[in-house]
Amino acid sequence: MDFKLQTDLNTLPSVIEFNYSELKAEMTERLKYYNNLVVSENSIKSAKADKANLNKLIAAIESERKEVKRRCLEPYNDFEAKCKELVMLVKAPVVAIDNQIKEFENIKKQEKYDKLKSCFDNYIGDMADIIKFDKILNPKWGNATAKIDTLKAEIEDNIDRIKKELETLNAEYADKPYKAAVITEYCKAYSTSQALVYAAQLQREEELQRKVLEQTKTQPVQQEVVQTVSASQSQQPKEQLGTCAFRVIGTYNQIKNLRKFMVDNGIKFETIKTEGN
Repeated sequence: MDFKLQTDLNTLPSVIEFNYSELKAEMTERLKYYNNLVVSENSIKSAKADKANLNKLIAAIESERKEVKRRCLEPYNDFEAKCKELVMLVKAPVVAIDNQIKEFENIKKQEKYDKLKSCFDNYIGDMADIIKFDKILNPKWGNATAKIDTLKAEIEDNIDRIKKELETLNAEYADKPYKAAVITEYCKAYSTSQALVYAAQLQREEELQRKVLEQTKTQPVQQEVVQTVSASQSQQPKEQLGTCAFRVIGTYNQIKNLRKFMVDNGIKFETIKTEGN
């Protein structure tokens, strides 16, 4: 099927002629008056009339231009609509063929992924719970030009790299309470740099908490306590209740232990004032 244009476009006018030169010369001469016109209070009425006449001239020129454009575009618009209709007819089978090609390519791509997954499973060993095939899968592996043997080697290299990086992280943070968190962060993208940034953040937080705790333990604490000594009536039904107020000065741990003693022995107390940290 060949597209054959049957209209001779050479017969179409290459230029749409009209009295352009004469009209331009005449208008240029006449418009000098209006270009130099100074509107005053006495001439405002005539100025409005001049403006109306000039607008009529513009409208006349524009009307002619639009009419010529319409008549020139009539055959083209018809031609364009017919061409678009033919294109739509051709596109339908193109889409159908394209869908079948993509389906065929997807099948081939999945077959390749299945082979690579088998290679992964055979090589992964005891790291299957940590290293996931879908997370190291590269979309480019599905390209027809990518050779299976090359991709198998790349998978094995990736697994070896991840194993070594995990060993390094486990050794470096073996004595750190946040080691598990660092390993978890690494496994999100198998990225050492990402894990190290996260580890540095956790280390800063740990150091800050340690400093706060040390300051709290080393600074003496002064508390004024009013306590109500109360024995459980079920245990000592004949003992009378009494009250006693005293001030306690000691370290954080000493005050903490004293509080625990009173709680353990059923002594009711109320903290009135605390001095220090």
